[in-house]
Amino acid sequence: MFFLQTAALSDSQANLPDLLITIGYVIGLYGLIMWAVLIIWVTRDIFSRTSSIFGRLFSLGLTIFFPFFSLPVYLVLRPNDTIQDRYERELGREAILAEMKTDISCVDCLRPIQENWLYCPHCAKELKKLCTSSDCKELLHFSWSVCPTCGVSAEIIS
Repeated sequence: MFFLQTAALSDSQANLPDLLITIGYVIGLYGLIMWAVLIIWVTRDIFSRTSSIFGRLFSLGLTIFFPFFSLPVYLVLRPNDTIQDRYERELGREAILAEMKTDISCVDCLRPIQENWLYCPHCAKELKKLCTSSDCKELLHFSWSVCPTCGVSAEIIS
């Protein structure tokens, strides 16, 4: 009986190194797969965030040579936003600036005009009147009731 227990014990002790080797291979294979996935993710992420060759090579080199140490370093050093985010933000900024810039156009032909023009050069529509005061000669909008510079009534001017 003692002999059978010893034989059984020695068989399990003999299988223990094989089991540890198998577990080591599985852990190593898992680490290798995670390393490959990390390289792929960093490659896709850095290409969407910068067009700098140095930034791309540095990130990939760090990930390839220091696989699990590089992830926290990469997450701290990578650009905050992607190239697409910056492009969309710039388009939004340009749209806001375009809305803020008021283009003056002729009331008849709707073509662009300048603020200091008396007549539209395209359709000859009278855009403003000159103040008739001898000292002033200010350009007056039709909606004004007096000249803002000299105070002459707009009815006198009309």
